[in-house]
Amino acid sequence: MTIDYLYRKPEFPIICSIGNVLVMARSEVEFQHRIGKVDLMPNMRYWRSRKNPLGFSHGMKGQYLLPICAQAGFSLEKPIELAEAQDVYAWVSHSMVDSIGADWQFHTSKLYIVPSLKRKWSKKRIIQAYNDSKNCKSIGPYSEKSLSSKRFETVFSDIVELIEQSQ
Repeated sequence: MTIDYLYRKPEFPIICSIGNVLVMARSEVEFQHRIGKVDLMPNMRYWRSRKNPLGFSHGMKGQYLLPICAQAGFSLEKPIELAEAQDVYAWVSHSMVDSIGADWQFHTSKLYIVPSLKRKWSKKRIIQAYNDSKNCKSIGPYSEKSLSSKRFETVFSDIVELIEQSQ
């Protein structure tokens, strides 16, 4: 499996969020190796409905569209049958952060990484991503205390070490 980079490459090490698992890599080769072990589901179809314009979910006909848009504060009163769903999306992207805090997107449909136009990740966002992941359950949470006295690089390298221990 070969992963392509559009425009430029991220500054390694990187952290990639796939579902609720964080994958870290210190090089391109290591990232390709670790991603090769993860089920990315590149051909999964994602659906959107008129009743749920902000929420996306995946499934097959006969199943229900489940709201997974809690981050946007949007929820459904009842499940929507996929027969009512419109606008099929056949691509999936996962959020990534590199060592300088730049936001990246890893697209599983064609296996490429592209820089995002979003702002850089904050120390708090990286810590929350780790504390909300499955990786945290095996090692324990990272403390959010005294963040102002810690540099971004220190927090990032601590989180990278914790993820590496859990992989």
